[in-house]
Amino acid sequence: MEERKAILIAVIVVSALIAFIAPISAVTIGDHNITFVDRTFDGTNSTWTYNVTSGTEPALGYWIIACNEEAIVEASEPWKYGKDKKTGITGIKFDTGYEDGESRTVWFKIEGDFESGNVQVGTKAGNDIAEGNVEGPTCDDPMPEMPEFTTIAIPVAATIGLLLLIRRRKQE
Repeated sequence: MEERKAILIAVIVVSALIAFIAPISAVTIGDHNITFVDRTFDGTNSTWTYNVTSGTEPALGYWIIACNEEAIVEASEPWKYGKDKKTGITGIKFDTGYEDGESRTVWFKIEGDFESGNVQVGTKAGNDIAEGNVEGPTCDDPMPEMPEFTTIAIPVAATIGLLLLIRRRKQE
């Protein structure tokens, strides 16, 4: 019975840690949705991909995501860099308007491998201005090489397993 309790506690702790450190991958702002899809790194540039879906009446006029100008290499659609007067966010502004209910996959490339985190995102649709946070590049200094999740998870799981095994042997 004690062993089951220990396993349950370990599972709860690991799940809570994952939920706590996981960035927000989608956000609904007003009637519009911005979903983080993927991030890739080719050794020089990182590409960040989002699925952007407009709500209806009014349709999405533009959206902006916080990031530094110096890092931007290219994007899938026209963009501008600057401080948006409506949302107050400084970053990459995609101002090609959307039709009601339209979805697009939008990506942008930035020089370097940036850490992922919760970044500001804003929208304008008609007179409606809104903002929130979504997973994106922190655009601070590029991050050093980070081990993959499994590189960390396997030793942690092994340590928990060993602790449970030691505890069980002590009880016998």
